[in-house]
Amino acid sequence: MIKKLVRQMLTAQILSALTVSLCLLIDNIMIGRFLGERALTAYGLANPMLLVIGAVGSMLCAGAQVACSKSLGRGDREETDVGFSSTVAGGLLFSGAFMVLALLLRTPIARMLGADDPALLDDTSRYIAGFSIDAPASVGALMLVPFLQLAGREFAPVYPIFDGEYDSGDDWFKGQTLKM
Repeated sequence: MIKKLVRQMLTAQILSALTVSLCLLIDNIMIGRFLGERALTAYGLANPMLLVIGAVGSMLCAGAQVACSKSLGRGDREETDVGFSSTVAGGLLFSGAFMVLALLLRTPIARMLGADDPALLDDTSRYIAGFSIDAPASVGALMLVPFLQLAGREFAPVYPIFDGEYDSGDDWFKGQTLKM
């Protein structure tokens, strides 16, 4: 039973990591090919913002998955529900605060990240806006797979693929943000 569970969780994490890597690679190719060198530089400068969202979201999920697994192992469904609810609330609180702060401070953050040319500063600031608008959805997607696994969903490892499909629509939205 434990081997099967570890295999399912490992498969989901590997698929998720591959999907994210593939999406980032496609983003880089599309930006470099269609928007040019300056846009690719701005994307690279703003990318640490995306990594912060991913890192904190992953930490929240990993901690919650361990805590919920322990309570499920003890048969305490109420504690599991509280742990799940607390994680969702914490993720929403973090991502909402991140979004608001990043939107308000996007130009100083872009300067701090190295965007010194006015045009590059503007592009980097817009990418930061796009990443921060997406923060709640990104954290929510990160929480999805572990909690579906804990709920006993048999096909949970395929959900990262759907997240990749979501990324395609999200890229269109970010592209519209950059045009503003």
